[in-house]
Amino acid sequence: MKTAYNEEYFKDNNFNYWSERNKNFFRRKQLRLVSGFFDFKKPVLDVGCASNPLNKALPELKVTATDLFYQGDGVIRADVYELPFKNNSIEQVYCWCLLEHLQEPKRAMKELNRVLKEGGKILLSTEMPHRDFYTKDNTHIKPFTKQELRKLFEDAGFSIVKTEREIYYFKGISWLPFEISYTLGHALDFLSSIIIVKAEKK
Repeated sequence: MKTAYNEEYFKDNNFNYWSERNKNFFRRKQLRLVSGFFDFKKPVLDVGCASNPLNKALPELKVTATDLFYQGDGVIRADVYELPFKNNSIEQVYCWCLLEHLQEPKRAMKELNRVLKEGGKILLSTEMPHRDFYTKDNTHIKPFTKQELRKLFEDAGFSIVKTEREIYYFKGISWLPFEISYTLGHALDFLSSIIIVKAEKK
């Protein structure tokens, strides 16, 4: 039986419940992730943000956050299949670990392409196949390999700029100075099940 997207589900994954030390680690990690790709002077559409819109970690970004199930913190209720934005109206899209929860990922990618301007950028992450994919979160539907992601992006009209693994992070290393934790994370990125795709609309 699948877990409902309810208050308890979002509370378990909420940035607000992390310790101050972990919040700072998360902020600096996200800053490294988007720097050099996103233009901080341009707004960002955060699709499927749940209880952790990007501006919680990076308040200097102008973020419009959307989610179908989570309500609060200025989050707009919106379906990824039918976003309430005009064609070619968005310059930057951020979508963190949503794809693996969707019944129709191809349709979602087409919709993200629709709202993006030509040359617009998208930063998307998803969980790769691993032994805990379904057990750690039973709202997961389908994992993606790198090859599947590449085809999904290309079919939707995107040109992939870069793929990378998430810097491996767990609370056991967050007490270390950030630079040490970050370097250790890079060395252990093969342990991370998260893959990140940075792409542009053709």
